[in-house]
Amino acid sequence: MAGAVQIRLETDLTGEDYVKRQAWRDASAPECPWHGAPCELAPHGTYERRPPPGSRVRRFRCLQSGRTISLLLDCLAAHLSGTLAEIEATVRAVDESPTLRKAAQQLRTGEMMEPGAAERWTRRRALLVQVLYSTIFRRACFTLGRRDCYRKIERIRNRQRNCSPTP
Repeated sequence: MAGAVQIRLETDLTGEDYVKRQAWRDASAPECPWHGAPCELAPHGTYERRPPPGSRVRRFRCLQSGRTISLLLDCLAAHLSGTLAEIEATVRAVDESPTLRKAAQQLRTGEMMEPGAAERWTRRRALLVQVLYSTIFRRACFTLGRRDCYRKIERIRNRQRNCSPTP
């Protein structure tokens, strides 16, 4: 859906408490990301999001543009199924495993999934985090006016690659 936006719903609730309390019902409309405060956002229902089982994501619609906003619970991953903790576990497994296949086998044990599908599932999550951190890092370097940051990080990464044991 073109123009749809996910906004983090800050809460101290765990995913399970969020479901028990049905906290999405109390979520209030944020400020419109396109038009600011004078714009009105209308309730636009909810959609199911798992995990945690039974959770719903609250949606609003900008009355001026017709675009929608989803308030995504802050422990959930945007654009991927699962929680942020699960994404972290995936990245950690990829970093610590000798191959992507081994990481995928470790992460997807007990599930009926072809090895190729498990590797794609694992790669998609690890690459998303890598791209995200790379983007954040580049923006920080340019904001600070440091043009040599990226080169220094690449040197450190290359040293780590040269020191790591071969699979």
